Amino acid sequence: MEATQTDHSFRKEFSPDKAKIILGVRKILRAYQSLPIFVETWRGGPEDGLYYLSGDVLEDIAIRVEKDKERFCHFHGSRNPEPAKVGGQFIYWITKLRPICFRYRQGQTLTENELYLNEYLAVLVGLNRVRSASPNPKDAAVLARLATRTKPILKDLRYNLRYRHISSDDMTLMLKLIFQDV
Repeated sequence: MEATQTDHSFRKEFSPDKAKIILGVRKILRAYQSLPIFVETWRGGPEDGLYYLSGDVLEDIAIRVEKDKERFCHFHGSRNPEPAKVGGQFIYWITKLRPICFRYRQGQTLTENELYLNEYLAVLVGLNRVRSASPNPKDAAVLARLATRTKPILKDLRYNLRYRHISSDDMTLMLKLIFQDV
């Protein structure tokens, strides 16, 4: 019996637009340029900071998100993916690549909340991505209610983001559900 080749001619060849990716990465990095200062001041200021935000990892996240956006647009024929899709990609890559790095010092211990800083950052960036792109004024109220009513849910979410495999599509669905009328 002779081996046959599968005909994949129906697929479009994907070649990302490097210039578009570079512009997108620069835009992301500009939007989050204050994050390193914010992260380093979470505990004791920059001189005693227990953690810092890695610029290299942040840039890697931005590149991966932009490539994912390009791939999505290519295969789905749209100009831009919806904000929840991009927010889900941010959550996925931040939790996978973990841009907040720890400076361990002898005798210092991390609190439970500090152990989940990358997961908190991921959720905040994902939620902010949807909120900043949304023309719906109700979305700010949704975020305010999330902050006050759903601490057990966010605690479970940060645990799952750290210890379970969750895809960017899972995170997209979560963001869509959050921003429905809660």
